[in-house]
Amino acid sequence: MKKYIYAFIITSICLSTSTYGELSDSAIIKYAMQVSAQKIEPTLPNDPLESWLKAMLGPNWTLDWYVDQCGLAGIPLRKEERDHICVVLNCREEGHRIETKMRIADKTKGFFAKPEVLYVGFFQYDSTDTEALYKLSLIRPRLDVLYAENVRLKKLRSQNVVLELQDRDLLNRLALIGGLCTVIIITCRSYVKLTKEIEASLIDKGEAMRRFVGSSIIALMISVGLIFFVNFAARLFYKEWLYEGEMSGSAIGIFVYDFILSQVVTIIYLCLLSKKEVKKS
Repeated sequence: MKKYIYAFIITSICLSTSTYGELSDSAIIKYAMQVSAQKIEPTLPNDPLESWLKAMLGPNWTLDWYVDQCGLAGIPLRKEERDHICVVLNCREEGHRIETKMRIADKTKGFFAKPEVLYVGFFQYDSTDTEALYKLSLIRPRLDVLYAENVRLKKLRSQNVVLELQDRDLLNRLALIGGLCTVIIITCRSYVKLTKEIEASLIDKGEAMRRFVGSSIIALMISVGLIFFVNFAARLFYKEWLYEGEMSGSAIGIFVYDFILSQVVTIIYLCLLSKKEVKKS
């Protein structure tokens, strides 16, 4: 006997968690899907709400329905509204979402013949603002504005893409040539100066080597500074960083070229110093 009592209690609890009064969640959602869109707004066609939404939004949108209480944030429920049941519909497409909340039924009186839209919110994932549309009939005009703007931006980007790539390539070449020239000029000047000081016996070979390595490091640092300067110039004039994402490999490549050149020049200088020492001896 106890077994049957426990089974009855568990069944009652399960049923109570998935229903609102005598109405189950599935029945509420089914009614919301099949109710005529014209009953919600007279200007809409006399089609089931779900069918009208799918035809209006298109195939790229997904529709999610769930049952919720009818309260809105910051607005307390009136006494007569406490038994009301609402359905929330989330329509999602990449980059944005439309959320609609409708008053659909009463726990004791059943379904409303004319469901009431409490709000329609338009969300874009790249923005924290919510745009209130108030009516279902305003969804399509808002999407037309959004899609027209996307087409305009896409067309603008396609027109400027060749010029943009050319600008990026030019800036990369300037950074590379400027860095290599910096290393060559500074190291050559250092070589000439140190060679004269050695010949005048003002410094020895060890001191000359230390100074030359120092000058090559300075040249490398200046060339790296040039990379940063080009990057900030691109940010200033093109409103975006030159070296980010895939382009960051270009900056690393320029640094590697400058570093290798500075090392090669240093090795050549050391070899020349060694030859001079051999000739003197």
